[in-house]
Amino acid sequence: TEGFVLYDGRLTPLPLGSHLDQEKGIFSWFPAHGFVGNYHLVFLSKTKGEEVKRSDVIVEIAPKFSK
Repeated sequence: TEGFVLYDGRLTPLPLGSHLDQEKGIFSWFPAHGFVGNYHLVFLSKTKGEEVKRSDVIVEIAPKFSK
């Protein structure tokens, strides 16, 4: 499993403070101060038939005291 952030139509590295256990396919992220907004994460993994499976996840981070 590989993970990326989709930014401006391009796959870029996962955000600072994140970790992807490639063997187990487990992603964790503890965003630091300043991470606010929507983050489009893309995970790619190969199936047993060597097909590439894509999973898209949108993470929305709002300020602590937002309405």
